[in-house]
Amino acid sequence: MSKESSLEGGVVEEETMAERLTGVGIEGVSGVGSSLPQCLRLGDSETLALQSEGDVVIGGLFPLHYVAPEPQHSYSSKPLLTHCTGFDHRAFRWMMTMVFAVQEINRNSSLLPGFKLGYRIMDSCDHVHTSLQTLFSLVSHSTAVTSEVERMTEKRSDMPKDSGISTEEIKTVQKTRKKRMLTMMNKRGTESNENFIKENITEETMGTQSETLPSCLAGSPVPAVIGLASSSPTRAVAHTLGPFNIPLVSYFATCTCLTDKKVYPSFLRTVPSDLFQVRGLVQLVTFLGWRWVGTIGTTDDYSHYGIQAFSNQFKQQGGCLAFHLTISKSPTVAEIQEMADRLQRSTAQVMVVFATEGQLLELLSELAQRNVTGIQWVASEAWVTASLLTSPRFHPLLEGTLGFSFPGVRIPGLKEFLLNVRPSPEPGMEFVNMFWEELFGCKLQFVGDRLKENGTLDKPDSQSVSLVIPIVGKTSTINQSFENYKSAAEKPVCTGSEDLSFTDSSYTDVSQVRISYNVYKAVYAIAHALHNLLSCDSEGMCEKNKSFSSRQLLDHLKMVNFTTQFEEKVYFDSNGEPVPLYDIINWQKDSNDEIRFIKVGNYDGSAPLGQQLQMEKSTIVWTKGQSQVPVSQCSVPCPPGSRQARRPGQPHCCFDCLSCADGEISNQTGSTECTKCPEYYWSDKDNVKCVVGVEEFLSFYDTMGIILVALTVLGVVLTTIITTVFHRFRFTPIVKANNSEISFLLLLSLKLCFLCSLVFIGQPSVWTCRLRQAAFGISFVLCLSCLLVKTIVVLSAFRANAPGSRALKLFGPSQQRTLILCTTAPQVCLCTGWLLGAPPFPFRNPTYQASTGKIVVECKEPWPPGFYLVLGYIGLLAFLCLLLAYLGRKLPDTFNEAKLITFSMLIFWAVWISFIPAYVSSPGKFTVAVEIFAILASSFGLLLCIFVPKCYIILLRPERNIKKGMTGKYPR
Repeated sequence: MSKESSLEGGVVEEETMAERLTGVGIEGVSGVGSSLPQCLRLGDSETLALQSEGDVVIGGLFPLHYVAPEPQHSYSSKPLLTHCTGFDHRAFRWMMTMVFAVQEINRNSSLLPGFKLGYRIMDSCDHVHTSLQTLFSLVSHSTAVTSEVERMTEKRSDMPKDSGISTEEIKTVQKTRKKRMLTMMNKRGTESNENFIKENITEETMGTQSETLPSCLAGSPVPAVIGLASSSPTRAVAHTLGPFNIPLVSYFATCTCLTDKKVYPSFLRTVPSDLFQVRGLVQLVTFLGWRWVGTIGTTDDYSHYGIQAFSNQFKQQGGCLAFHLTISKSPTVAEIQEMADRLQRSTAQVMVVFATEGQLLELLSELAQRNVTGIQWVASEAWVTASLLTSPRFHPLLEGTLGFSFPGVRIPGLKEFLLNVRPSPEPGMEFVNMFWEELFGCKLQFVGDRLKENGTLDKPDSQSVSLVIPIVGKTSTINQSFENYKSAAEKPVCTGSEDLSFTDSSYTDVSQVRISYNVYKAVYAIAHALHNLLSCDSEGMCEKNKSFSSRQLLDHLKMVNFTTQFEEKVYFDSNGEPVPLYDIINWQKDSNDEIRFIKVGNYDGSAPLGQQLQMEKSTIVWTKGQSQVPVSQCSVPCPPGSRQARRPGQPHCCFDCLSCADGEISNQTGSTECTKCPEYYWSDKDNVKCVVGVEEFLSFYDTMGIILVALTVLGVVLTTIITTVFHRFRFTPIVKANNSEISFLLLLSLKLCFLCSLVFIGQPSVWTCRLRQAAFGISFVLCLSCLLVKTIVVLSAFRANAPGSRALKLFGPSQQRTLILCTTAPQVCLCTGWLLGAPPFPFRNPTYQASTGKIVVECKEPWPPGFYLVLGYIGLLAFLCLLLAYLGRKLPDTFNEAKLITFSMLIFWAVWISFIPAYVSSPGKFTVAVEIFAILASSFGLLLCIFVPKCYIILLRPERNIKKGMTGKYPR
C-alpha cells in the first residue's frame, strides 16, 4: 500500500478520534515542519476570557458560575460547548481584584520597574471537567500560534506544484500525526489522558520546538496560574501542571490532600490548609459544649477530606456525630426533601457544614420554605462570608451562623476600582456584561458601540475600557455563545444609567475582603518572585529580556518573603502553606435588619496549644437571635448523684441516667462513672458527697438493746429472789439436800451470766472488748462446774447403800469446792492467756457498709481460736453434766434433781448448737445480739429448770419439804 493511500484510509477514524480531545481542550495536533508549534487550537469555539497583554502574562481561574452541566459524550459526534449557570458576584469580585492587583503592580515603580505584568482570566465554573477545559485553553493560547499557522499555510501554497508537498498533503500529515497521538492515548486509558497528552506532546516537540513559539504546556505562554476556589478542580489542575513545574497558587482551595508535594509539586496557596481549620472548628465546638452535632458535605474533595478530619478529631475529643448528609452534584427534589426531613427529625441542633454557598442553596431554600429555625450552623470558610445566603428569606434560618474565615482587610482603592466597571460591546467584556445583567436584572443590547435604547453609554469610557483588553480568537463564535447566554431568560433592556454605587451585593461589599485579599497576596507573591528572578535593582531596572522557565519561577516563588501594606508577612513553608490565621465570624442583624459578618474572635494555628482560640462569647448572637449558647445533645447530662448508662447500638452521647449505688457518689454533671467513697465514709442521701459513715452497734437505746436489757434485769431479779428464798429457807431439807453452799454459788454464777450480757451492749471500747468474752466464759464455766458437782452429789447419795456411806465422805464439801476450782481454773487460764496474747479490740467494720450504709463498731478478735476454745471448754463441761444427769434420771428423788439437770442441759445444748450458725451468719450488731440471746436463754433455762421447782415446793408445798421427801419415800 502506498504512503498516500495509507494516510487517506485513516482520515475518517482520525477525525472521529480527534473529537475526544475537545473534551480536554486540545482540538488539534500538528507536526508539519520543525518550526511549527506542536499544539494548535483548530476548533470552532473559543472560551471566554478577560485578558491584558504584558511582558509576562499570569493566568487566572475563577468560579464565576457555580452550576456546570455534566458533560455528555456520545463519542459519535463532537461535544458541544456547554454554558454554566448561576453567576457568583463574589467570585467576580475575586476576578476583578486580580485585575486591580496587576494594575497596581504595574504602577509600582519599585517592584517590577519597566516591566509590564499581564493577565488572562477565565471561568472555571467550579467543576473538574470545566476547569480542565479552561486550563488547556488558558495555557495553550497564543496569538503567535494563529499568525504562524496562517503564515506557514500561505508559504506552502506558494510552493511549486512539483515540489512534492501540497496543501492537501500538509493536512494529511497533520491528521496522521494526530491519529498516532490519539491511538497511543487510547491504549493508556481515559484515567491518565490529560497527563499522557502533555507528556507525548512534550516528547513530540523535543528538538523541533521554536524558541519564539510556545507548545501546549511545556514552555506555556502563561508561566504561572492563580486559582482555583474548590479543592476538587484544584487537584485536577494541580496534578496536570505539576509535571511541567507551572506554579499554581490557590486563593481558596483548602483541602489537606493538596499538601502532598510528591503529587502536587508546583502547588502553593495563600489560604491555610483545612488541617488548621478543622483543628480550630473542633476546638470551637468543644469549647461551646457541643458534643452532639450533625455534618453536611458534598462529594468533592474539599468536603470529603474536611468532614473526615473533623469527624475523627471530634470523636477523639469525646464528641458524637448524629448523622452526615452528602449533597450530590445535581441533587433531585426528592433527595433535597429527604435531607430536610432528616434535619428536622434530628435531636442535634448544631450542624457543621463543609460546602460552598452554591452547593447549599437548594437545601437551605427547602429549609427556609419549611420555616425551619433553631439550627445553629457552624460554617467552614467556604461559605461563612457568602452574601448569596444573606437574603431576607434566609434570615430566620441562618441568623447566628458561626464559622471560620480568613482575616479581612480593606484594600485601598479597590472599591473605587470595582465601582468603575462598565459594560461594553468590545470583545473580552463578556464577563462584565454578564455581571451587569445579573446584578440589575436587565438585558444589554448594543448597536455598534451604543446601547440599543435609552442608552447613556455612547462610547465606553477610556478608563473602563482599559480594564479589559479584547481577546484574540474568533469573535463571532464568542458573541454567539454570549447571545445564547443572554437569551436564557426574558429581561427588560438595560438603560445604561445603572450605578453600582447604589447597589448592595457581595461584589460591592469590600469593607473587609478575605478571599479577595488572598487573591491580592497571590498576585503580589508572583510579582515578588519575578522581582527576584529578573534581578530588579534599586535603580528601577529589571532584566526585561531575560528568559526563564516555569521551574525557575516556581523556585523563586517558594522562597518569597515579603510584608504587605497591612503588616502581614507572606511566605510559604515547605508544603507551600501560609501562616494559619483565621477570624471567627458571626452572622448578626444590623439596625436595617440586614445580615452582617461580625468578627467575634480569632484562631492562630501557630500559637501554643491552649492559646490558639480566642473568642468573646458575650458578643455572639446565636440562632434565632438568642443570647444564650444553644444546647445540642442526644441525652440531657446526668445530674450529680447519677451516672450515664450507654444505650446499646447508639453513640456514647446517647445514654440513660442511673442513680449511683449507696456508698458511691458523682458530684459533677454528666459523670460517666460513680466514685466509691473512701473507707469509713458513706454517700449522703443525694449521692453527691461522701460523709463520715454512720457507726452502728447494739445500743442501750435500740429496741433490741432495750429488750435484751429488760431480759437481763429480769434474770438478775429472778436470781436475786430465788437467792433470797433459798437464804430464808436455807435450813430446810430441800436446800440442805445438795449442799446449800453449791446452790448459792450456782445462783451467783447465774447472776454473773445474766450480768455479763450487759457488757455486750453499748459502743465497744478497749475494756469492754477484753471483758465481755472473759466474763462470759468464766461465769458459764463456774455455773456448769456447780451443776457438775451437784450432779455428782446426787449420784453419790443415791448410789450409797446406807447413810454415812464412804462415797459421800469421799466427796464431801471440801472435795466439791476443789472440783469446782479445778474445773474453773483452766477457763481462767485460757482467758488470761488470750487477753494477754491477742486481746480483742474495737474495730470499725466496713464490710456491711455496701448493704446497710453503716459501719459496724465491733470487737475484733485477732485470734479467733481463742473464742472457740472458750466455747469448746464450756461445751465439754455441759456434755459431762448432761451425761451424768442422764445416768441419774431414774433415781428415786422426790424433787427430780437429776431429771431437772438433764432437762436444763438439753436446753443449754439446744441453745448453743443453734447459736453457732446464727452467730456466723448474722450481720453487724445482730452478731452480738445472737450471743446475748444465747447467754440469756441458757441462763434462764438453768435458772428455771433447777431452782423454780424447788421454790415451788418451798413456798407452795412446804409439807413436802421434809427429809423423807428427799429419798422418795414420801407418798405423792
